[in-house]
Amino acid sequence: MKRFLPTTLKSLWEKPPCGSVVDVHGWIRSLRKSKNVCFAMVSDGTCQQPIQVVATPEQAQLLSYGASVKIQGKLEISKKAALGKQQYELLAEKVDLYGKVNNDYPIQKKNLATEFLRQHPHLRVRTAKQNDLFRLRSDTLEGVRSFLAKSDFIETNPPLLTSSDCEGAGEVFLVTPHSKKKDSTNSSEFSNKDEQSPSFFGTPTFLTVSTQLHLEALALGMSRVYTITPAFRAENSHTSRHLAEFWMLEVELAFIETMDALAGVVEDLIKYLVQYLKKKGYHREHWNHLMNEWHRISYTEAIDILKNSGYTWHDPPAWGNDLSSEHERYLTDVYIKGPVFVTDYPASIKPFYMKPSSNDTVAAMDLLVPQVGELVGGSLRKDSIALEEVPKGLEWYYEMLQQANTPHGGFGLGIERLLAFLEGNATNVRETIPFPRSSGSIFA
Repeated sequence: MKRFLPTTLKSLWEKPPCGSVVDVHGWIRSLRKSKNVCFAMVSDGTCQQPIQVVATPEQAQLLSYGASVKIQGKLEISKKAALGKQQYELLAEKVDLYGKVNNDYPIQKKNLATEFLRQHPHLRVRTAKQNDLFRLRSDTLEGVRSFLAKSDFIETNPPLLTSSDCEGAGEVFLVTPHSKKKDSTNSSEFSNKDEQSPSFFGTPTFLTVSTQLHLEALALGMSRVYTITPAFRAENSHTSRHLAEFWMLEVELAFIETMDALAGVVEDLIKYLVQYLKKKGYHREHWNHLMNEWHRISYTEAIDILKNSGYTWHDPPAWGNDLSSEHERYLTDVYIKGPVFVTDYPASIKPFYMKPSSNDTVAAMDLLVPQVGELVGGSLRKDSIALEEVPKGLEWYYEMLQQANTPHGGFGLGIERLLAFLEGNATNVRETIPFPRSSGSIFA
């Protein structure tokens, strides 16, 4: 396929053809013009390292910051290579201008505030920082798939439209048919169909919050399955950890019988991912501590730790209440100083499908990590279930468990939270997804 496509900087740097004439396509990240020579840093977004182009003032007449270009020239060892700076530079022979930016182009070379860049999601990818973060996202997903493939998991595609609320929280988006107004040229003008008419699907239908229940059905025939898919939650939250549209890795395994085994899969996955990213040239200082053994404590132990901390809490910890973000941060950032699995939550605060671990707890686990808090949630699933326990509309789930059910369990991992954790520096999840959607915000 490469013979049909232009050479990328990523492939160029893998084996630099020094002394050869090459074509470089990309955008000008910086530009310095003088009387006798012009230096342009060009990036095509496929890797972190741009290329320095050396051009004559005549060649550079039409060049400007942000412009898209094609430059043909000879790749040579840079005169500054001995100083530990750029190893190679392109001596321009031919310069073609594809397009220029306007005078009001908002992405300038100066440091731009994160909030400012969020107002320009269609352009912010042209900044080096966002470009790097989106490549980290791509390589992270590649690493996740690599681990799961090596562990005999099968990637599947459960539906995004569902008739149930898997999590039971009621924070779902209702899917309703709309049609464009007749004779309207405005793409945003739609008319509601008769609200009293039956649903398009014959029953109320929602965008999925989790594909878990469908994944369980697939696992009970394929043993190990996963999906990487969008999920949707109508939660009116504006924290650094929440989005209305986000991506989830969801995993289900048949023939798994203990929480230790399930937590072990999660721990092995993330440790493998860190090593995978390091081999690709990524590194963050806080990754070094992830190779140590991760802690496991029960929910009851966590509550006792929080109560005995001496802290004054906004939400005082109490057995039977969920852990708040301040509780999670204390456990990871102060008490454990690293990742920690919290297991065996009260049954009263967890969904119907979780397997009991005692009279009043279920075999559930959350992975909490520094800066982010909850990163993974999972559980062992019930071996059997009574029909009256199943929410209306999920009778098929009840029937499924009656037909040769096996011990099984699974977990969900938020991709944007994972990236925020990997990147560090208190990264907001809105920076880890190209076009963030949240309450009151759907800019582009």
